[in-house]
Amino acid sequence: MKKYILVILATLFFNYSFGQKNNKQIEKLTFTEIKRPIKTISPFISRLLNIDSESLEISLTKFWLLSQQNNLPLIELDSLDSDYKYLTMVFQDSTENKAISFDVFGIYEDNRLGNRKLRRLKNTDLYYRSYKVPNDFCFSYRFKIRDTLTGDSYQALDKYNSNRIPLGEAKNYSYSVIDLTEKAENWKRLNKKQLKNINSRIDTINYTNKVLQQERNI
Repeated sequence: MKKYILVILATLFFNYSFGQKNNKQIEKLTFTEIKRPIKTISPFISRLLNIDSESLEISLTKFWLLSQQNNLPLIELDSLDSDYKYLTMVFQDSTENKAISFDVFGIYEDNRLGNRKLRRLKNTDLYYRSYKVPNDFCFSYRFKIRDTLTGDSYQALDKYNSNRIPLGEAKNYSYSVIDLTEKAENWKRLNKKQLKNINSRIDTINYTNKVLQQERNI
């Protein structure tokens, strides 16, 4: 009987020791976290929602004046989490019966940004949508404006954001750009015409199309 008890105790001790060793090995494993945008509301928008109409009008007047310095989208620090920032997409429209959303061209074209529909701030001309995003967040976007009565719609760049692709004058295929990374100037450099000599040349090649019996220059 004692022999059986000793065998059982030895087995339990072995399993416990083996399990502890495996647990220590598991603790050493590390995985890169994939951080996703979090739908939330920014501190600034929260303050606007909680003030009276007169103060709200004054605050918005100041806000739009500051936004003319190409300060949008609205970026706010998160005092409790240095890995994230508050990002608020903002659009100005004083007309009625409008539905505002934004279209994304880039890596975040999926459900992580929700339906991307902006909300109107009370009865003001400010439409907004807030997220908490990682510090390396980067994408390009355009606003989509739809008349809810007629159904007519059009797209527009962010007039308070001078960063866009391609660089230069706005085209019908241009997108506004938001880049929170430290290397935010890189995309501007890559989208500029490089004037340096890269030893390129232009050649003309004669090509014969045997099917059509034609010769062409390429």
